[in-house]
Amino acid sequence: FIISCFSFTNLAAQSKLTEGKWRAVLIREDKNEVVFNMEIKGKGKNTQLTINNATEKIKLINFKQKGDSVFFEMPVFESTFKAKIGKDGSLIGEMAKGTTGKTQYWPFKAWPGQSYRFAVSKPARYNISGRWELAITRPNKTIRPAMAEWVQKGNKVTGTILTPSGDYRYLDGVVTGDSLLMSVFDGSHTYLFRALVKDDNSISEGVFYSGIAGVEEWKAKRNNDYVLPDVGNTPEMKAGYTHLDFRFLDVDSIPVSITDDRFKNKVVIVQLMGSWCPNCMDETKFLSEYYQKAKKEGVEIVAIAYENSTEFKRSQI
Repeated sequence: FIISCFSFTNLAAQSKLTEGKWRAVLIREDKNEVVFNMEIKGKGKNTQLTINNATEKIKLINFKQKGDSVFFEMPVFESTFKAKIGKDGSLIGEMAKGTTGKTQYWPFKAWPGQSYRFAVSKPARYNISGRWELAITRPNKTIRPAMAEWVQKGNKVTGTILTPSGDYRYLDGVVTGDSLLMSVFDGSHTYLFRALVKDDNSISEGVFYSGIAGVEEWKAKRNNDYVLPDVGNTPEMKAGYTHLDFRFLDVDSIPVSITDDRFKNKVVIVQLMGSWCPNCMDETKFLSEYYQKAKKEGVEIVAIAYENSTEFKRSQI
């Protein structure tokens, strides 16, 4: 009876999630690890998990625990987690990520009591704060222009990288010695950047690990006056058309057309977006707040979403 009680108590202790800061990784097909930070507050039904990327705080949803197993998911993107609580209090399991094709399954691990993102072994040799001109080499050897804005305090570096099609979100990392390491995970972007900081004005030998298998090389030079070039991907009216003309089903399956009476004699903002796109989420937040002020002035907003799936119910959710 004593042995049974001890075993039950020990199991119960192991099945509790440790409150506080966590270090987590998602493991790519090539075994490289995309690092991110988590924070856990509360217990039982009041447990709240948050993913932290620099200043970004993402509250996870639908947290459930059954015995030593836990389940949770991202609030917007199709990324769900299931993991087992180990004897040392760590989590080990997998993330299932919805894509345009097959669902991806990523090995997932997390450790409590670890507030760092990347280990720092040396003082930073250089400070990379400021604006940088980047050249990212695609697999087909063409160059993707990009611009970085970074802030470095001691070893810690935060900021983002912008391209003509969007930004790489809230990058968080370190410079240790002459090595730069940065990462982000938000349910959509799963990125890891590595590089060598050669001096105050140049970065070389960069590797950009994108998603579950993507790999691209990159380099950068300091350029405080750099602006992104116009690469010609701005949406334009199709030849032969003088005005927009569309009809789609909305999320309630009701047809919406730009020619509907509700839009007549009004300024109509048409947003091209997708729920898989974090930059579109930023834009939607801005437009939602703007609409509350502008609707009295006769402004309407229509968002046309290009989704990962042709299944209406999946896109609707």
